[in-house]
Amino acid sequence: MSRSKSVGKISRAGIWFQVVLAGALALSAVLAINWLAARPGVRQRFDLTATGSASVDASTRGVLVALPGEVHIDVFFRPEPAPFERVAQDVQTRTSELLEVMKLQGGDQLKITRHNMSDAVGIERRKLELRIRGLENCLIVSHLAPAEADRDANLPEGVPMREVVPLFGRHGLAALDPGNPDRNAYRAPAIMSFDGEKAILAAMLKVTQGRAPLICFSRGHGEGDAFELNGDPAGFGILESLLTADGFRTERWSGTENGDLPEDCSVLAILEPRTPFSDIETRSIEKFMAGGGRLVLAAPTDPGLLEASGLDLFYESFGVEITPGIVCEPKRDAATTAPVVGGPQVAYVQALPDDMGAHPITGPYKDAAQPLRVPAAHGLRVARQPRLGLAQAVVRSPRRAPGSWVDEPPFNWIPDDHENQKAQDLVIAWSRGFAAEAGAEVIEATRADGAVRENRIVFLGSGAMLQDSILGDPRMGPFNEPFARNLFNWAADREYRVSISSKDPAIQRAPAETVTRVVQVALWYLPLSCVLMGVLVSFLRRRGGPDRAPTGQSGSGQDSPGSEA
Repeated sequence: MSRSKSVGKISRAGIWFQVVLAGALALSAVLAINWLAARPGVRQRFDLTATGSASVDASTRGVLVALPGEVHIDVFFRPEPAPFERVAQDVQTRTSELLEVMKLQGGDQLKITRHNMSDAVGIERRKLELRIRGLENCLIVSHLAPAEADRDANLPEGVPMREVVPLFGRHGLAALDPGNPDRNAYRAPAIMSFDGEKAILAAMLKVTQGRAPLICFSRGHGEGDAFELNGDPAGFGILESLLTADGFRTERWSGTENGDLPEDCSVLAILEPRTPFSDIETRSIEKFMAGGGRLVLAAPTDPGLLEASGLDLFYESFGVEITPGIVCEPKRDAATTAPVVGGPQVAYVQALPDDMGAHPITGPYKDAAQPLRVPAAHGLRVARQPRLGLAQAVVRSPRRAPGSWVDEPPFNWIPDDHENQKAQDLVIAWSRGFAAEAGAEVIEATRADGAVRENRIVFLGSGAMLQDSILGDPRMGPFNEPFARNLFNWAADREYRVSISSKDPAIQRAPAETVTRVVQVALWYLPLSCVLMGVLVSFLRRRGGPDRAPTGQSGSGQDSPGSEA
């Protein structure tokens, strides 16, 4: 055998060795990628949606990474009967995806168990552990509080704090439009909004935060009742239920009957009083504020009651002036888009993101481009900034042309020459106890329990924006609910709860066949094509590449017939 033939065989053997090695390395890379993808600790998700609907809010992430102990989420999902089977399945699928994202943030402290509804024995055993009688299509969030002081007095020792999150409902995972079963006007059930993140986080906070912060609603001055869902459009029953679902405790307070405000009161809400507070009540409120108290103040919507309530003087004591008239906004004709005035409907002001200041209360509105309805509002003005603090406009009347105006009694709902036709502040956030310029904390108010807190007040030019007539209206309630939650959370110094808003109910994802095809291409076809390309290149090199015969011999790289021994 000639030397050139031996060299050719060695060269070909080396090429094939490289090909086999490249293939082995590619296969190893595929297996390693699949193994790493299955590890929760290294798995990463990327939200490529335009609205961020596939990720959780930063405040949610903050709560998840700081869980005080193990939090368990038991998933009890089952099919719903017709005609709700599709919407139920959509909510369940969306919730499962959300739980996967939350698990990545919560790590080992978050335990998620998906129960098989056909396992009657296992489900009954878990019901006994949680002390639950009935079982809905729901999630159950539970946490075993280590301290007796943080436990529900109604639960025996060893039983975890737990909260049920139903599939649908005001405090559920999604808001449901039940549709219309009438054959002549049939409308299929639909999901109006997906609120899974808010609902699950609210349940987590309820079972982990210990004693919930207390909101006291003033009474005895003609205020709308915050504890009755009796259909009174001027009441605040829906507001109270929203705050309860958001992890607050609520109770009524009357200075003449109860004396001083409770020591654990976090926020005092004075919503549309019609008669003034007594001297005893005023001193109690002043004492509350001197200890770092927080207030939510809403002026009466009836201008004739503003002076009678004495709330205008209350506003002025904090440096905020209130306008006696009603702020109005021209409406546009649906057909001609021309401005329309002359009716009380113009007193319903719609604030858009451009009308909102840079404040935590309205942050989600600016991010989600949501409007806010402010009916029958008085204009507000900051006449005096607080010492070592800041008062800033949160919501203003529209500045777009034609602009808003203040309609004064007697009302004709038409802008007159003598009336104020400039944009008005409708909501003002007032805080004291810190140096706004330098950002340094200043101890100005210390409560009896030793906790240092800054004063916070939210001045509302309209209490109607929180009434049942608005929050219970399906056309306006979904837009005003986040504001109602946000202003009380901000007042109670719970900014981590402020920024969460409802997600788009549409579940947008690629078809399963497309996802499978993408995975196949990324994990198998691309590496295989690289291997085949290497084989092709090596073949071409062997045929006409560097292993050419010396001059005078065959250009095929093989020995001439006369070279054989």
